[in-house]
Amino acid sequence: MVTVSQGWRLLYAGPALTAIQIIFLIDAIGRGIDYSYPPGTTALTLETVEQAAPIQWWGFGLIIGALAVITAQVAHRPAIAVFGELALGVLLFTLGASLFLAVADRPYWEGFRTGLTLMCVGATHLALAYGVVRTNSLWRWSNVPDPR
Repeated sequence: MVTVSQGWRLLYAGPALTAIQIIFLIDAIGRGIDYSYPPGTTALTLETVEQAAPIQWWGFGLIIGALAVITAQVAHRPAIAVFGELALGVLLFTLGASLFLAVADRPYWEGFRTGLTLMCVGATHLALAYGVVRTNSLWRWSNVPDPR
């Protein structure tokens, strides 16, 4: 029988969450830039939810959400981070759900990975927003006193 001490943790929360947030912010900015300048994209190549607005709007939304989180980190304003993380979470989860549902009628759900991945990344952004609300501090500098 293996015993685990009381102090054992799978991941040290601070550095792990900071790394996850930075990686997903880079992904959101990259995806936002990609959506903002789509060469030859027509509504026919997009899925149902993506067709609700021009693809550039989705890209600008992702960039604005990521920039809000970065601004919040620099200015130490948790409320701005919550806005940015919620925006990213909702946008990415919605886009992912649309892509996932688009392949639901295919045999073996061929091509479901992209939609599922976007839904997971969106859910992570929502979890990060919840964490900021719960602690009223930012992941990156949660151990630093508020400068106010």
